[in-house]
Amino acid sequence: MASRDRVAKLFETLQVSKQFDAIIENTSSVMRDKYSTECLEDGIDPAEFHRIVTEPVGLLKDGLLELVAQIYTEIFTDEEVDELVSIYSSPTFQRLLELTPEIHKRTMTFVVDRMDEIQAQVEEKVEALLETKNPTTKPRRSPWGMDSLD
Repeated sequence: MASRDRVAKLFETLQVSKQFDAIIENTSSVMRDKYSTECLEDGIDPAEFHRIVTEPVGLLKDGLLELVAQIYTEIFTDEEVDELVSIYSSPTFQRLLELTPEIHKRTMTFVVDRMDEIQAQVEEKVEALLETKNPTTKPRRSPWGMDSLD
């Protein structure tokens, strides 16, 4: 079992708190970019939308950090954590940490930009499947706001 002090050192080396903050900010930024036009058209304050998106996710941070720290103390030994600190202290890994927010932002943008298309494809396939099982089903509203079948 690893000590909390060693796990804390590892988290410091990995910049865990900073990385989590960057994920929250990048996720909300991508969502803001995607929905900003709709928000403005509907009279929703972009700052309020940002708060609505980031606040609940941010509340998870402390609990998540505590959970991950507990897991690390349970599954790693002090020696293993020390080795991880050594590996993650390398200049190359530290550069990766610096670039992670940008990598995350680009990947989130990719996912968000394609979400409507993916949802439409899933709904179409579910509707077709339901139609083959029960051709008399009637259209209904889906969770995504599109008509689908019961």
